[in-house]
Amino acid sequence: MNSQSPDAQPQVPYAHVVEGLHALRDKLVEMSLLLRDYQFEVDAAACKAAVAESDQLLGRIKATGRDN
Repeated sequence: MNSQSPDAQPQVPYAHVVEGLHALRDKLVEMSLLLRDYQFEVDAAACKAAVAESDQLLGRIKATGRDN
């Protein structure tokens, strides 16, 4: 029988979170560059904003410095 409550959040190792955020950021940068190349400036700006937000999130996660 499962001893965890249904509302329990799964524990994700810190390194996996950081790795995932780096991969997400890389894809957002790539999308931003592609959109800019095809003259979709508004979409490119939205991707750049998402990159900045992911950088802030990554900084906050790294600042905690703990490994789950």
